[in-house]
Amino acid sequence: LSIVLIIPLTLLVLHHKYKKAAAEEKLRIICKRNLKILHFIGFDIKTDETLTEFAGRATESIENPGDCFLFIKNYEYLLYSEKKITEKMIVESRKSTRTLLALLKNEKPKLYFVYFLRSFQ
Repeated sequence: LSIVLIIPLTLLVLHHKYKKAAAEEKLRIICKRNLKILHFIGFDIKTDETLTEFAGRATESIENPGDCFLFIKNYEYLLYSEKKITEKMIVESRKSTRTLLALLKNEKPKLYFVYFLRSFQ
């Protein structure tokens, strides 16, 4: 019974934390989650690889990548620029999340369910 309560409460806390976060932190949360989804699909960044190179390599391996890698340019902007993060960047990165979740659903349905619950969308 306690696990039945812990999971929804944990999700509620994470959702509240996300909603209260500044734009930079929201984008960081989304991008890290997208990279984790890519990991579960079978794609990891190599140690000597940039995010753009990683996206290029992964794009070649995915039959129909669609919006999977929209978040990469936004993540690079977040990591390497001092400029302000925009709502458009967050929306684009969430779009990547939805596309990646669709891929994850096909590859690993059980993990899809967990990440769908955590998507905050």
